[in-house]
Order: sequence, then structure tokens, then C-alpha cells
Amino acid sequence: MRIAFICPPGSQTFLFGIVRGLADRHDIRTCFSGDRLEAEQAIAWAELVWLEWAGELSIALTQDVPALAERRVLCRLHSYEAFNGSVGRMNWSVVDDLIFVAGHIREVVVAQAPEIQRVVRRLHVLPNAVDPDRFTFRQREPGFDLAFIGSVNYKKGPMLLLHALRELVQVDRRYRLSIAGEVQDLRFALYFNQMTQAMGLQENLSLDGWIDDVDGWLQDKQYVVCTSLLEGHPVGLMEAMAAGLKPVIHRYVGASGIFPEELLWNSIPQFVRMVTTGPIQSAAYRELICRRYSLGGQMRRLEGIINQA
Repeated sequence: MRIAFICPPGSQTFLFGIVRGLADRHDIRTCFSGDRLEAEQAIAWAELVWLEWAGELSIALTQDVPALAERRVLCRLHSYEAFNGSVGRMNWSVVDDLIFVAGHIREVVVAQAPEIQRVVRRLHVLPNAVDPDRFTFRQREPGFDLAFIGSVNYKKGPMLLLHALRELVQVDRRYRLSIAGEVQDLRFALYFNQMTQAMGLQENLSLDGWIDDVDGWLQDKQYVVCTSLLEGHPVGLMEAMAAGLKPVIHRYVGASGIFPEELLWNSIPQFVRMVTTGPIQSAAYRELICRRYSLGGQMRRLEGIINQA
């Protein structure tokens, strides 16, 4: 089958494993560009058009490109689009298959636009996936190094993150948090600068920016922290678990449907206890990812979706 993947430039991270996995059995073309003509050429060539993200590019194509109505169209919606008004602007009548990355995201979207259940032929929930083979697994022993993977923006709970770190450092000054991701809002940059000084965390917080080699960056760390308000299906967290880090996850909206209860915390004192006590069960964290969220499992389910008439 001829499959065209259309995605805005810079937003194709979640597609790489899928494109590689399908390339052996299908004829693949990628259009990771905002160029309208290039997208229309890919649509004209394809039998199946995969729209990654229900964002501005997908909105424009579904509204203004008649050829989409003559193709089978699959759209994958993450979490961002469920809260920015995109759902109401998409022309869902040309979409045959809509993939949500998590069940709670499906619930949020359907509550906004109940007609989707009638207009779109098939709705699917298919979590994001991780290729465990890309991450070096080893048993982690209790230590003092925490990882945070993700850009610093409001949905990642940066204020909670900083205050949780402060309470942890009150227990032992050796704890250190490293952040892999850019600070996306000047307000948070100013807040981090002010509060690291006010809380005396200058030696305990490292802003490392964008990291290309996440696997290498994780090697000297024992814990991975999540303080988000809401996530779809967090890939960085799963990557760290595949490498054996202990996940310490704030009970964000949707977390309890993805991760076991023993990995979730509700309060900062709980967060501190999870880091400072108990074993690190590295093999169990990796096994969870391999069993539920491996790329191989996702590819088998994707083939089933693609092969539907």
C-alpha cells in the first residue's frame, strides 16, 4: 500500500519508529513540511494518508483539499490538540480512522465533539510506543540523580517540580535534578532563576537543554520524575523506564490508566518517600514497557488498523 505521512516540520518525532516499521511492507512517502504543494503531491500519490497531529496543517488540508475525500485518511491525535480548539475546526468527514494515544484523551475529545463518533468511521486508542532496544538497560541502585525529560512549559508542572526538589534536598543535599528540554516560556525561566536562588538549589538543578542522545544522558541517573498536569502518553518517561530508571509520577490526569498505582504520588511528602525509600525494580519497569508499550506490539496493532477495509 502507498502510505503518505504528513506532519508539520519538527513535530515528526513520534513517527520515526512507525515509518521504519512499515517500510518493509508498504511503499512510504514522508512529507514533514508545511509546504502546501508538497502535501498535496503526497496526497495525490497515496492510497492511505496519515495526518500526524490534528493541528493547523491537518485542519487546512481537511478543509481545503478535495482529493482527501478520495483517499483513505488516518489521523493521529495526541493531547495538545484536545485543548487548543483544533477539534472543532477539523473536517472530520474526510477522516476514516482517528487514533487517540490514550483513552482519557478520547474521552476529552468526544465530550467536545460528540459527532466525531458518527462522522469518523472508526475510532482507535493506540498508545505511543518505545523501542526498548534503543535504550541501554541496567539495574539501577539507589542514588541521588533524578532526570526530568520534556520541555519546561505550564503543562509539565514546573512549579511543582521545583518545590518537590526543594523538599527532597531538605532530606539530603546530595540530590540533584537534571532537565532534558528547553524552557519554553520566559516567565518560567525567570521563575526558575529566582527560586533556585531563593531556595538555595543552585547546586541541585541542571538545565541541560535539548538532548539528542537521551540514552547516554540517562546513564548516570536513577530516577525519572513527572510533575505534569495532564499527559497523553509520555514517551520520555517510558524511555527512561526502559533503561531501568525508577519512575516517580505525579498523578496527572490520565496517569492511573497507564501506570500502576505504586508508581504514582499525590503529594510532595509522597514524592520524597518514593525517592528516598524502597528498592529500584529496574527489570520490572522495563518489563512493563515491553509488555504494554513496545514498538513491536504497536506495529502489530497498526497493521490491523491499516488492513481494515
